[in-house]
Amino acid sequence: LAAFAQPAGPTVRHVYEGFRQEILDDLKAAMPVDLVMLNMHGAMVAVEYPQADAETVRRVRRQVGPDCPIVVTHDYHGNVPVELVANADHRRGGVVMAAGGMDLGRRWPGVEHMLRRRGRARG
Repeated sequence: LAAFAQPAGPTVRHVYEGFRQEILDDLKAAMPVDLVMLNMHGAMVAVEYPQADAETVRRVRRQVGPDCPIVVTHDYHGNVPVELVANADHRRGGVVMAAGGMDLGRRWPGVEHMLRRRGRARG
């Protein structure tokens, strides 16, 4: 799922919940996974979800369990609440994702190291 918006106040609750559910449904269909990578803005606010990014990461963690690495990227100016940090294994601000994906081992060696440590790296 990729969604973009101009800054204009909180996201409507049902829109956020729908996006979040789509992410969770797609993840469930793909299970088991070696890693979850969430490229988030870092400052999303939705009606009744003042830390929407953290809420999404919390729900992803609940779905994949404690052993699946979760990597979160966000803008440099993103808000990083304690709950997001607690549920993500690795996070980085200011990462620009290349269109069509990226080679995590080459562009972000820390992620490859984390996967190898957990016995999940391929190749």
